[in-house]
Amino acid sequence: MLEGKQNVQTLLKVEVVKDLSRILRINIRVCTAAGTIYVHQLSTVFLDILNIYQLYSEQIINACIQQGPIATRVNLYKTMRAVKSDILDLFIAFTEVCKDSATDRELFMTSFMPSIVPQVLTDFHTSPPNARDAKVLTFFTTSIVVLKELMAPHISNIMDAVFEKTLEMISTNMLDYPEHRMEFFKFLHEANQHCFHSLFNIPSHFQKLVVDSIVWAFKHTERNISETGLEILLALLENLAVNPAVAQPFYVSFLVPLIHDVLGVMTDRLHKSGFKLHASILKHLFHSIQAGQVVEEMLEN
Repeated sequence: MLEGKQNVQTLLKVEVVKDLSRILRINIRVCTAAGTIYVHQLSTVFLDILNIYQLYSEQIINACIQQGPIATRVNLYKTMRAVKSDILDLFIAFTEVCKDSATDRELFMTSFMPSIVPQVLTDFHTSPPNARDAKVLTFFTTSIVVLKELMAPHISNIMDAVFEKTLEMISTNMLDYPEHRMEFFKFLHEANQHCFHSLFNIPSHFQKLVVDSIVWAFKHTERNISETGLEILLALLENLAVNPAVAQPFYVSFLVPLIHDVLGVMTDRLHKSGFKLHASILKHLFHSIQAGQVVEEMLEN
């Protein structure tokens, strides 16, 4: 890193990039084994790690602009992507070891997250699809699971940078970007579970995208994805039941279309495995109407 500060080209040599990857993987193992005491090492290397992430992000994006998507398969840029992935793995590993201590969670949020979030989100948003790493979604999912409501202030920025870009990648067909596909819906599931109010304090445009993506998920022919979509929807409806202020606008916009969509997959013979969840969702929707949680004027709409 000292040589790189003197001459940045040093950090762009394939053998140096490979060395960095190996060093990062050693750090990941040490972090997992040592636990939160690893914070001393992370504090020492943190700025260097972020600088490397930014440098390699810029190199990969510029290469894709000049050479097209095939640039991500060139050995040098492929190795740079591996280093970026290792950095994300290190952040994920440290997030996970903080789960048992409120003090460590607070330390991670105040000392590291303010620098990690903008760097990672900017990279994901500006990179071409082939250069976007699904581990960005994994990192934010892990962060929400471990840090819970502490992540609420970041939800809006995450949605703004990641949501539409990921949907563009996975909604054109049912096959491309399988890792992004699964991690995207895991992120939605955990955001709904732990940061519900923040998820529905986002602009209405994003709220519709959230619902549309859930519907798209449970219509998916891949069983894991379709059932994840149904689980997200059921958890969402359960959250709405105890949040009437959010529930009423939601029902105005989405109640009738959701009933149509659920009945559609329930009767199309392609989603038999989700029958129990289909029934639970319909039961919840109809019960909400019968219990007076949806007013008559809204049903007429």
